[in-house]
Amino acid sequence: MPKPTRSLRLSGQILKSGSGQLRSIYDQTRRLKALHRRVTQHVHCDIDVASFNDGNLHLIVSSAASATRIRYRHKVLISEMNREPGPTIHSIRVSVSPITGNPLREPASTRNTESEGDKTYPKPPDNNQRNCSATLQVREISRRSAEHLAKTASYIEDKHLRKALERLSKRGK
Repeated sequence: MPKPTRSLRLSGQILKSGSGQLRSIYDQTRRLKALHRRVTQHVHCDIDVASFNDGNLHLIVSSAASATRIRYRHKVLISEMNREPGPTIHSIRVSVSPITGNPLREPASTRNTESEGDKTYPKPPDNNQRNCSATLQVREISRRSAEHLAKTASYIEDKHLRKALERLSKRGK
């Protein structure tokens, strides 16, 4: 294979030395990446930094439980992160972007990154990474509890609730 000519440069060199729109995108990406490292030092869960404009930090998490924890601690997080060098954070906005698929039926190793239009959903973290949400487990219930659920379901008029109780009752030993 012939040696590349001198006119060919690495993409990183092009991004760093460029000017205009490509350079501004590269700089913004670097700032968001640095901010992501800063945030993950204080928030120990699966989290992404979506944007940072005028002191407003927008975070995306994979579960509502994680979002609630961050919202509950947002004042403390802001003060902790502002003690470190970097841009000053005035407010934190948290959005939930759940992982698609049924985690109870589909093993994590078979899920990949999915795209729908302009949205991409990341592959969930492996078990070695920290995740704020609890691991979902299917639990069996006792025969007595199953019988009680089935009996209760027979009195429920709401069709959806009745079916849900019947499904739960089938988990009995």
